Amino acid sequence: MADLSSKQKIWLHEIDVLRAIAIVIILFHHLYNYLIDKNSFIYYFIFNFEPYLRTVGLGLFFFVSGYVLYHNNSKFDGISDIIKFYRKRVIRIFPLYWLAILSYVIVFGYLKYFYWISPDSNFSFTTIIINLLGLQGILRPGLPIMWFISVILIFYIMYPIILYISKNTKILVILTIIIIFLMMILYAIFRADFNLMYEFFGIFMTGIIVRKISLFYDSRYEKYIPIISISLFLSLLIMFKFFNGGTPETVHTITIVNVLNGLLFILINYIFLVSICLIAYWSVKQIVPALKSKKIQIFNQVSYGAYSTYLFHIVWWEFFIVSLNKLGINGYYSDLLMLVIALPLAFIIGYFLQKMDDSIKLFSKHKVYNDTSSNRDNI
Repeated sequence: MADLSSKQKIWLHEIDVLRAIAIVIILFHHLYNYLIDKNSFIYYFIFNFEPYLRTVGLGLFFFVSGYVLYHNNSKFDGISDIIKFYRKRVIRIFPLYWLAILSYVIVFGYLKYFYWISPDSNFSFTTIIINLLGLQGILRPGLPIMWFISVILIFYIMYPIILYISKNTKILVILTIIIIFLMMILYAIFRADFNLMYEFFGIFMTGIIVRKISLFYDSRYEKYIPIISISLFLSLLIMFKFFNGGTPETVHTITIVNVLNGLLFILINYIFLVSICLIAYWSVKQIVPALKSKKIQIFNQVSYGAYSTYLFHIVWWEFFIVSLNKLGINGYYSDLLMLVIALPLAFIIGYFLQKMDDSIKLFSKHKVYNDTSSNRDNI
């Protein structure tokens, strides 16, 4: 059993497996938009599970991000530590992110390759600047799927402050609830992507809290995880039944009814995500020791390239499928090529782009940003 109470960083293979699963789920969620044959099994399967793929994939992503963030940065001794933390996030996140924005400008703005992405999408100079600064979560408009980067950046900015204020786990939980409520109010006022923030901030903070109390590595808690997860899931089903399966997605005006509806949505969404994340982590932790090193290595590589895979898969798929259409390849054959070529290559491209990014940083002597003693926390 890993000793997580030690100050020495420990590589958790189960985290890599979870992150790999998360990026695979997210890519299948987006793949639905590129399948042409509406009668195929894969389209039918994704079509029926598409809403859950988004929630589960992103939920796992945010949970893992919070978990690894605390795993690698559990204490800040002063302003210098906080500045170092922010500097590290900027160096890890922005170079690849800016390269992804450049690829968007080339493929969509210059080549005009549009398939799922609408030709009416805003690629103006103002939009590009907003996205380059990572402000699309606050200011609109944002480039397709890039909202995630802005939201996670805001969470990272808040993290050291939250950790400094929260002297114990109880205060951390209370502060999380207060911040979610404030995000709802800000969304109602400004209509920015604060709904995306309050939708996933709870599960992000859950990752932090779960790591803080060593939930999966403390025998006092671990034996109860399956029971807790099943109980949470059953309570979710009861709530759905009681409320006729309807949950509002946004809070448009500040009224008591809308605030309560918004809180209900957050609660239902949170119960669902917590139950999924806890049972997923617990299950993976049981399976990982039985996996052979080659299988673990595959998960590690997919996890390693997950951030760049997320950034570049849409622009790669748009280029690929438009190229197929120009060659007269449509329908079943287009779907087949998307599955056997475009999908696997998205992971391969992501891996090598991340490798290239790390090599450049290492060459530039940014040794602090290439720490391999623990799981990566760039997303």
